Amino acid sequence: MYKGVAKRGAILFFAIANLYNINEMYEYSLNSYMTVFMNGLETSKKDNVLQARLRFIIDKVTTLVYEFTCMGIFEKHKLMFSF
Repeated sequence: MYKGVAKRGAILFFAIANLYNINEMYEYSLNSYMTVFMNGLETSKKDNVLQARLRFIIDKVTTLVYEFTCMGIFEKHKLMFSF
């Protein structure tokens, strides 16, 4: 049931890891990503219905990774990263 969360997590990690192709300054470690990902798991809204819980996790992790990444990239690359 958590495969969707894992899939989203992998997509997000490789999206930020590939920012290196845009600018060599953008390097993100798996450890820093895991810190953000685990924070998303811990702080996402709780729900007794599994499907709702999974949606909350995906939404929270996506938001946290986006905010984390946007703190460290140039303004001109933020729109491209958003897509």
